[in-house]
Amino acid sequence: MPQDHFKDFWRDFRDQLVDHNRVANVVEEFCDLARQHTPKWVLVVPLIHLLKGESEPFQPVPPAFNPQSKGSHFQTDSGARSLSRVMTDHAYLADIDQRLVRSWMPLLHLDDLMDFLAYMQVELLDILHCMQINMKAVNHSVYMALKDLSSHLNTKESNRNQSFDDRYGECCLKTAVRLLGSVCRCIKEPGRCDVPLQFLELVCWISKIYSQIDSETRKRTQQESFEETLYIITEWRTKSFNKKLLNARNRLEFSSPNEIN
Repeated sequence: MPQDHFKDFWRDFRDQLVDHNRVANVVEEFCDLARQHTPKWVLVVPLIHLLKGESEPFQPVPPAFNPQSKGSHFQTDSGARSLSRVMTDHAYLADIDQRLVRSWMPLLHLDDLMDFLAYMQVELLDILHCMQINMKAVNHSVYMALKDLSSHLNTKESNRNQSFDDRYGECCLKTAVRLLGSVCRCIKEPGRCDVPLQFLELVCWISKIYSQIDSETRKRTQQESFEETLYIITEWRTKSFNKKLLNARNRLEFSSPNEIN
């Protein structure tokens, strides 16, 4: 359906409803029941957003530093792989409801996210939020997923041709630093130090891109982020490489070959 036709359809549909929030709450309760029986319940999520006024058809959604406080309506699903297929098969819904990926992505496991990104156009900030929300215990599959995701984002951001606007850059940098902190708290093994360092590189890329903006907000955000990043990395390095460099014989002794790097 063309955009203009859908907008007319949605306006006519919405105007016939007396209490939009009440209808949205009923739809949300329906989703809670339906998710026990079919992964296709995620296709109804845009209706909740539109009814609550959290998005408008085909309109961009303002960036937010902590959108989880407003709530994605649902939490990680045990059938994430099936959900991912349903989502990617209906990717066009994310054009209609541009808040949708913020509710869909937290339902996925981190090791499903790269496949999701191959089919969906997702902004950097939403990817950072998703990883932050889902950062918990890091097993081997999650470690590999984080490695792939950070490498993908570093490559993408290193080739970005235009700067962020002030608000978007602020949210991206703050979220990236918070994510770096979560990664460093979860990954302390010296043999896995490549992933925290890749997320540190991502923070640096975002800060470099954001530095093209000339504003007091940018200057303040960069200074605060630099100080927080320095603290995070210092703490992580101390806990990950905790042996003295000089042993009892005054010879160099590294905790791990990676410490040399």
